[in-house]
Amino acid sequence: MEHLTRARPKRKRTSGTANGSSRAFHPPQTQLFPNAPSAAATEDDKKRWKGFCEIESEPAFFNVMLKDFGVRGVKIQEVFGLEDELVAFLS
Repeated sequence: MEHLTRARPKRKRTSGTANGSSRAFHPPQTQLFPNAPSAAATEDDKKRWKGFCEIESEPAFFNVMLKDFGVRGVKIQEVFGLEDELVAFLS
């Protein structure tokens, strides 16, 4: 039973990356959005624009987003119509 209780020898620790190299891999730096969000669209931006993206219109998603943005005291509710009975439901 000695072979069952014998500990395995520890592996030697190597420095660097998994393949033994001491140089780390650094992917090339590219900017996904090179301009500030508030900057005007360039002619190149306008040519590459493929239209608006669809987003979910579930009020719960917007409430979570507002909370993450730090907005307080606001709640998004879905509106089904502008009749008095439906608008009264919002308050």
